[in-house]
Amino acid sequence: MYPIMDFSSSVTEMALLSKLQHVLPAGAKLSKEVLDEIKSLHEFSLKSTTRSAVDFVPHKRLIWVFDSDSKGKHEDCARDVLYSAKGQFSN
Repeated sequence: MYPIMDFSSSVTEMALLSKLQHVLPAGAKLSKEVLDEIKSLHEFSLKSTTRSAVDFVPHKRLIWVFDSDSKGKHEDCARDVLYSAKGQFSN
């Protein structure tokens, strides 16, 4: 059962990264729906997959930044997360 959950988590993560790559560089703000998708993926992946929690540090960073009221750091953090994620899938 875990291989199916791992696959589902990876596919969902790739789709979410694609969505973030199109939304964030254009300067658009992260919508509540996308933030909820990140939270949902984070919770599902930690509870239902064999993937390491370290794989989801970028997700948690996005949740912290976009869930907070901090201003001016969104784009930098998002670029950092997208760069980190690209490194995970380039191997």
